[in-house]
Amino acid sequence: MKRDFKHKLKRFFKVLSIKTKSIFRKQKIRYPKNVSENEKTASSIFLKILHEPETSLYYNPETHECYLKSDKKHLYIFLESCNIKIINSKYGYDTKISVSLESYLSERFKHESSKRRNLFKQEVLSKVQNSLNHTLDKIK
Repeated sequence: MKRDFKHKLKRFFKVLSIKTKSIFRKQKIRYPKNVSENEKTASSIFLKILHEPETSLYYNPETHECYLKSDKKHLYIFLESCNIKIINSKYGYDTKISVSLESYLSERFKHESSKRRNLFKQEVLSKVQNSLNHTLDKIK
């Protein structure tokens, strides 16, 4: 129990230091240097699925977990605390990842999510403008 608490406390301070460094430096978090082969493979899959337009993105603000769902590839990916779960229709894989890699993938997820929200907003606003112009033409 003490070990679990120490681990969570240590992880909290690592994440806090990484986040504050990126805020104060106004730099993006970069891909970490010392990454194992398993971490590279899991992060490559995560990023490839993340950037596919058909992928559904979900975020849990309470736990800060990111979820990806690709119906086309039949893949589900969960980015959790120091862990990535990749589940296809038959198998599930758990890969332990470093805090820095987790932060990097989380930032990439938030960036992609933000891009999609902006595209959605622009699309909706353009429809409203067209509708208003159409309404004005009808009135005249």
